[in-house]
Amino acid sequence: EKDTEEVEKRIQATFQRLATEGFPRERVDVTLHQIELAAAKVHPSFGVHLSFGVMGTWVHGGDCVRPLRVMERAAELKKVLDEDPQYWQKLVQRWFVDNPHRVTV
Repeated sequence: EKDTEEVEKRIQATFQRLATEGFPRERVDVTLHQIELAAAKVHPSFGVHLSFGVMGTWVHGGDCVRPLRVMERAAELKKVLDEDPQYWQKLVQRWFVDNPHRVTV
């Protein structure tokens, strides 16, 4: 508990740095590529993972096929990043830096 304030300061400083600097595009591209490869790989527990992947959306009345469209979603994200290189910075700024709603547990 005594370090709570220091931890909060470091977290906020990290968010502020990310809002300013963003993520290196190369790392984002590599991460997206890994996600695409994982989505295309069929392994012995493929059906179970597939079921759990769509279940949350389906149970809550959403489009249960949407989580399966990994390649399509990755392409959309790449397009957004090409059109707006500040995309991640804006998201971090909006949802973490400018957001006054915080809780310490």
